[in-house]
Amino acid sequence: MTENQFVNLTIYDLRGNEIKSLYNNAVEAGTHRINWNGLDNLGKKVSSGVLIYTLRTDYGVDTKKMVLMK
Repeated sequence: MTENQFVNLTIYDLRGNEIKSLYNNAVEAGTHRINWNGLDNLGKKVSSGVLIYTLRTDYGVDTKKMVLMK
């Protein structure tokens, strides 16, 4: 990022159910890294498999698939 902006990073299952909201706040310009411990919003372990993550910023939305392997 080249300037400060609002960021929302959320993980969903393939049905579109929210698994984990990882980040929902403003961030400073620069490169950032977020680590996920594999737990859902209720603190339960998420099963291995294909998940979807959505990154929302002031400039748009990016949605991609990812694989959780344990």
